[in-house]
Amino acid sequence: MPTNTLSTITQKWKTLNLGGFAVTTIRQAEGQTLDVFTSRSGGGMLGLTGIEVFTGGKWWDAHLSFPPDSSGLGEVSEGHLKIEGGPLLNQYFFEVTDADAWELEKMSNSNAVKTKNPGKWDSLSSDLWKDIEKLSILILFP
Repeated sequence: MPTNTLSTITQKWKTLNLGGFAVTTIRQAEGQTLDVFTSRSGGGMLGLTGIEVFTGGKWWDAHLSFPPDSSGLGEVSEGHLKIEGGPLLNQYFFEVTDADAWELEKMSNSNAVKTKNPGKWDSLSSDLWKDIEKLSILILFP
């Protein structure tokens, strides 16, 4: 059974301890729990909430989202970081690959749900990308 299914991602997210995870640009938002939502408009897209990201010298509310791929098995092949406010408000897309190695690659736009004006990764700190990569690999793979 694939490890990056929507149900396994949900289980890992709800039990994750961000305080014990070695990242500097992502934290659990004060007073919030790590929670999950399913988007009605995104074809069953899974959203992971309750985080803030540090970029541009400030902490911003954010969430991660993963749409199901076309296999019908509940697997994911891409995701995005959504910064929910400020001058960097946007979606920043990445591809998930688990063929030979667990890795993420930056994408300029979604393959599944095209966005008119997606965010540009080069407008965010490289440390934030590294932390998104670490966190996503942790929740997507064993």
